[in-house]
Amino acid sequence: MSDIKTWRYVLPNIDSEGWGVVLLDSTGFFAAVSDYGNYAHGWWDSGKKDFREFFLQAEKDANYFLAKLSRDSEFDADTTVQLIKEYILSHRRERRLSQEEARLEWERADELLADYDERGWCESTRINYAGEFLRYTFPASAKAFVYQLLPRLAAAIAEELKHEREALVG
Repeated sequence: MSDIKTWRYVLPNIDSEGWGVVLLDSTGFFAAVSDYGNYAHGWWDSGKKDFREFFLQAEKDANYFLAKLSRDSEFDADTTVQLIKEYILSHRRERRLSQEEARLEWERADELLADYDERGWCESTRINYAGEFLRYTFPASAKAFVYQLLPRLAAAIAEELKHEREALVG
């Protein structure tokens, strides 16, 4: 006989926010099938006595869950170029870049926006720690799963835990 506990949560479509079916077990296993795609991960050491409690922080730590559940990331050229240009302007004002250096780096940033070639930009720029400017984002479906369904999962778990505690006391 196994001491592993399993939980199944059905999150119906509410106001076009999508549906999902989530399976958890006490070892730290997570799997979901949803309108927004299928996701699985293992948190073998969640730091919680009851693994379900780990998901109570889903809304607060949405970016953490997004990074863990979505293995697909996309280069965010717009944000990257914005950060590069802010750096250029700041360093130009502080006279850490000459007018010519700033113009050249600005052109390289514009090329990055046009080409989406982050590796090529890192190799061509003279900006130190170029890789620190690179930003990535996640697919809309993964964001919807994390921002729409995980808070509903957390609410369902909170309600379930509340009833369990009340049953123990009562």
